[in-house]
Order: sequence, then structure tokens, then C-alpha cells
Amino acid sequence: MASELVGLYQKEVEDGIALVKTQKIPAGDWKAAEEQLKQCAQTLQLMEQEARLSRKRDTAMLVVNSLRKEIDSLLDEVRRSSLLNRSRVASDDDLESGRFLDPDDEEKEILTKSQSALEESRRRLAEIQEVGTGIQNNLSQQNETIYSVHGKIKHTSVLATEGRNILRNIERAETRNKIFAYGAVVVVFIGIVIAIYWILFRT
Repeated sequence: MASELVGLYQKEVEDGIALVKTQKIPAGDWKAAEEQLKQCAQTLQLMEQEARLSRKRDTAMLVVNSLRKEIDSLLDEVRRSSLLNRSRVASDDDLESGRFLDPDDEEKEILTKSQSALEESRRRLAEIQEVGTGIQNNLSQQNETIYSVHGKIKHTSVLATEGRNILRNIERAETRNKIFAYGAVVVVFIGIVIAIYWILFRT
């Protein structure tokens, strides 16, 4: 199950990186791009936690480290571009500054697309986390069922042992009873023989 979560988190991180690299978050919207990469970094932390529990831990950790380097590199690039853009805007004349403060339709469209991409990414992350929670709950239920079965098996084994002991005691009692019965028959038989002998030969 841990491996499945690792795969889900990996896909979410890779899709988030692709949003930035393929400019589905429009170029120039550095804030949106940075937020997207930060969200990828958070998902990557969840992926790393599951990777440490995975059977293929070494391979999974290599992927985690590779994605972390890619995210860090993109973050550096986005932040550097954002600083350059701020410097350029700060040096513009009053008209350009006014345009920056009052975005035109094209800039509004860029902002809308960025917000939509971020909302979609957040929604997908929430779905993955919900799936992960469901899987973990299912594992907990399975563990409880296994423990319950083990307890019942142990209890059944104890009852079976007690039953065998009772049967052995019954068999021993029957054997003793048979010995006593046979002994009594022998004693009675001997008594009868003696009595007959006495009657026939002593009278």
C-alpha cells in the first residue's frame, strides 16, 4: 500500500512541475508559479514519508531526491525571474507604473488562468490525500481483523487442548472401571469355584 501512495504522490508532484515548465501557469505570473512549486514540495514531503515505508525504499528515495532537486531549481529560477521583473517594473515611468497597478484584460486573463491551475492542483492533492487516508484506514481494519482471527485461533486451540485432556481422563476412568469390573468377576468366579468344591468334596 505504501508503494501505491508513493506512485500517487509522485504523479501529483510531476504534474505540478509540468504546470510550471509547460507554462500552463502563464509566463510572468511568478507568484502563482512559486505557490505551485511550494505545493509540490509539500506533496513531496508526504511522498518521502511513504517512500521510507515502501518495500522499494532505495529506488523511491532516489526519485524523491531527484524531484526535490528539480523543484529547488525551478523555485530558484522563478524567484530570480520575479526579482528581475520587480526591478524592471520599479524602473518604468509613471505611465507604465499606472498600467501595472491597473492590469489590462490580458493580465487579468493570465491571473485567472493561474488561479484556475492552482485550484485544480489543490483539488487533485485533496483527492490523493483522501485516497491515502482511505487506504490507511483499510489497512488498520485489516490489521484489526487479523488480530481478531489470531485471538480466535488461539482460543480455539486452548479449547481443543482442554477437550483432548478431558477425553484422556475419560479413557483412563473407563480403563480403571474395566479393570475393577474384570477383577470383581474374577473374585466372584473364584468364590463360586471354592463354594462348589466345598459342597461337593467336603460333605
